[in-house]
Amino acid sequence: MRLEEPGGDRQGPVYGTLMADQLDTAVEQRGKSDLAALLASCDTWTVVGGQGTRP
Repeated sequence: MRLEEPGGDRQGPVYGTLMADQLDTAVEQRGKSDLAALLASCDTWTVVGGQGTRP
């Protein structure tokens, strides 16, 4: 895998294309996700300030 290079004339897949293909495949296999439903599920937590926090 290589990163896309402006003006480059190289063969092979580029990162952006591979990432888009991977996301498309995940949506096809699992369906489109619902972020609001995930955040409203019971598997969330709240982080409260503790040691090392700054005002």
